[in-house]
Amino acid sequence: MTWWKKPTGIKRKRGKNKPVDRDDIERKLNSLKEFISGFKKAGVAFSGGTDSTLLLKVCLEVLGPEKVRAFTALSPLVPRKEQEEARRLSRLLQVKDHRFLEVPSLTTYPFRHNTFDRCYHCKGEIYDRFQGELKAVDNNIPLLEGTNREDLEDYRPGLEAARERRACFPLVEAGMGKEEVREAARFLGLPNWNKPAQACLASRIPYGEEITLNKLCQVEEGERFLQELGFFNCRLRHHGSWARLEIPREKQKALLKRGEEIKGYIQKLGFDKVVLDLEGRK
Repeated sequence: MTWWKKPTGIKRKRGKNKPVDRDDIERKLNSLKEFISGFKKAGVAFSGGTDSTLLLKVCLEVLGPEKVRAFTALSPLVPRKEQEEARRLSRLLQVKDHRFLEVPSLTTYPFRHNTFDRCYHCKGEIYDRFQGELKAVDNNIPLLEGTNREDLEDYRPGLEAARERRACFPLVEAGMGKEEVREAARFLGLPNWNKPAQACLASRIPYGEEITLNKLCQVEEGERFLQELGFFNCRLRHHGSWARLEIPREKQKALLKRGEEIKGYIQKLGFDKVVLDLEGRK
């Protein structure tokens, strides 16, 4: 396995997590419930992540299961494990109307050319499909999604697509950031309250390189293997004939002890070379 150190780039500085006040969490949860109570019915974009799980849980509690419809996108962009987790959580929350829709298509221009605004087009296609399902029932049912306050600080072209389609961001309206969402989810007993954020598999492929089903499968299978070995917070970056592994620095020594095994497995997926990113995964 080869050592690799990426060049220094510009990164957005994040502040250290501040202690979360329990009373503040309850106040913001109440604000979230109050905001949601302004709707008669709601559609929820549900990925199975902490943010959208909290949002769906509160919608079901405030509006009732009969008034909430959840939507999950089924695509090779999302690991099958995550899709199954969304189904499991849906059963746990006792969602009565949960629709899994096959979207987006990998044959469109943004995926074939992997443009910088790929996320914008991807989210636009997904939300158009979700809203189409809602409008078939009632034009006045809003689509709610789990963006939190800190997400607004990142470069997220998908948010612009959501805004253009007038999707609602209840967590933002309640003033909730990522840590507050996690604490609120823990307070409500949600099992995925501390689940790491999951970016779609297309994010492992550099802009400008075509996104194909084969590449997505290579990434998914490689990361699944690493997770089975106990390296959960990992990324396999696809660089054509070689794979770059990102894991936290404190786990790198353990990974190198199994370096030959890992290299052999990942090379069987179709890579000529496997390198370890010395920067580590934050």
